[in-house]
Amino acid sequence: MKTIAIIPARYASTRFPGKPLAILGGKPVIQRVYEQAREVLDEAVAALSMLGFSPAPAHKAVQKILQDEPDAPVERVIKLALKML
Repeated sequence: MKTIAIIPARYASTRFPGKPLAILGGKPVIQRVYEQAREVLDEAVAALSMLGFSPAPAHKAVQKILQDEPDAPVERVIKLALKML
């Protein structure tokens, strides 16, 4: 059985807009989370709500971007999990 992490991330956060792509120690935050998850799990993907934004220098963690999807993190995770089945 394969273990997959679905990392919910919201680009348009009111407290820290753009946090998933903010640089922390030379890497985007979402990349750091992805790499840590991959150390212990088979696969990891990010479920981002990034309406109106296209991440040009995106890391491979950002391979599943849910454009125009619900803003609730739980709903994004559920929709992505269903797409991966």
